[in-house]
Amino acid sequence: MFTTGSRLRTLLILLLMSILLVSCFDTNSNNTDEAQISDILYEMQVAYNTNDFDKFMSFVQNDYFHNNMLAWNLRELWLTRKAEYPLITIDNISVSVDDRLAIATFRMTFESANQTLVLLAPSPAGEISYFRYNGDRWLIFGNHL
Repeated sequence: MFTTGSRLRTLLILLLMSILLVSCFDTNSNNTDEAQISDILYEMQVAYNTNDFDKFMSFVQNDYFHNNMLAWNLRELWLTRKAEYPLITIDNISVSVDDRLAIATFRMTFESANQTLVLLAPSPAGEISYFRYNGDRWLIFGNHL
């Protein structure tokens, strides 16, 4: 019924379809990862604005390390910012995912009644830009590997 040529064509078509299918899953996975990280940054914004620093820190790995700063240093940095700037907006989020690591680029606008501070991440303020997937969820780990 099938000739060798038609079998090869069928096999080649199946192989190409498999490759396309796998690449679609990979793209969807990256889109899901990007959405999850964007959601984390939104949740951190809400936690900051509502003074819920336990929730804020729930997105940070216990072994967080960023430019010689540990997790407790990160918490203190953000509490200090909160004392000066009661509100934050995180926007213009872009996420680059590479397997189990990701870097988020975004703008943070800190606001008080008298002043506004805008910081860009990851530079100069990158302490919440570096994410690692721990097999269950994305967490901020700092810029150490």
